[in-house]
Amino acid sequence: MPKDFICDLHIHTKYDIGCSPNLELKTIAKYSKIKGVNLASTGSFTHRTYLKELKNIFSKQNEEEFLELEGVYFLPATEVNNVFEDNKKRRIHNLIIFSNLEECEQFNDLVEKKSYLGSDGRLCLKLNLEETLDYIFEVKKEALFIPAHIWTPWYGIFGSKSGYNNLKEAFGKKTSKIYAVETGLSSDPAMNWRCDFLDNLALVSFSDAHSPENIGREATVIELNKPNYKEFFYSIKNNKIKKTIEFFPQEGKYYQSGCRKCAIKTELERCPKCNKKIAQGVLNRIKQICGNKKSTRKIKNEFCYVIPLKKLIAAALDKNEKSKAVEEKYLELILNYNSTELDILVNLKIEKIKKMDFELGLMIEKMRTGQLKIEPGYDGVFGKIQLL
Repeated sequence: MPKDFICDLHIHTKYDIGCSPNLELKTIAKYSKIKGVNLASTGSFTHRTYLKELKNIFSKQNEEEFLELEGVYFLPATEVNNVFEDNKKRRIHNLIIFSNLEECEQFNDLVEKKSYLGSDGRLCLKLNLEETLDYIFEVKKEALFIPAHIWTPWYGIFGSKSGYNNLKEAFGKKTSKIYAVETGLSSDPAMNWRCDFLDNLALVSFSDAHSPENIGREATVIELNKPNYKEFFYSIKNNKIKKTIEFFPQEGKYYQSGCRKCAIKTELERCPKCNKKIAQGVLNRIKQICGNKKSTRKIKNEFCYVIPLKKLIAAALDKNEKSKAVEEKYLELILNYNSTELDILVNLKIEKIKKMDFELGLMIEKMRTGQLKIEPGYDGVFGKIQLL
């Protein structure tokens, strides 16, 4: 019988620079379960020490199915940073997904001399994107290479700082081997529908979590008959996405153009106050590349927006999000409803929530119906949401 898999396949680990020291596999499993993610990324398989840990943890797994730990399925997935130069200097983040850990090890061996050695779990590859695909497909023809947070100014494949203007520029004759792109926190599916060169691709959303608490803040729902890689691969390849769960893009830290130093949002090329070159936001970048075209996309998957449950509880209680009262209420809701955070945010009937906590039910209702005001994010500053 088909089952919904709520996927978050962009999760970092403690081995990645700038990420929580608590991000290890058991913690990822714990938080995925609480959040409602049942297919998660292992993260960081290009880090040799971590890969050994993964092989020990999953040493007795069924090769025909996803890896599994404490009731959560896992896929070997990691973010890499391609650093190279063609007609300009490029720094582009991408996701690589294999079906098993042996393939990860083969890939690591192949690219060892083509990468920057160091302690960062986010491997820096001295390869362009076509070359990277060659190495990936030498290991597995049905591996997935997914450009990550595609509009982010510095590291997105279409980002204003080091990105391209379309997929063909980036992948040349291998463009047909790209089946999906990750839209990122600062854009949603509707914004990406404006770009006709994305029309045939699956638009996926993952959390890019740098701490356990952020797991599942974005996710992709896929219906599979069996928990195995082959079904997952063909669902992505054939754009069989059931739904995505989205961050409000205006809350993303690169939504608008601006200058963080001067706290100015502007569409000018340079800051009117300090004359620094403006960090072009996602909204402007999409407009620059795609103009005001109407979408010709045939498959427009359903999507919904969520605000983290703790943020809503804090608003309902008028408390700090990290307070003890908010934490206790959060755990109480999960336990009492025998549910997950995403299920409460997306599926649970408002009337049922209001019976237990009227104010919280009201907050979730406002979130679902868009009764909110957002001060947009820009130049690395997250936006601010106010429920009306």
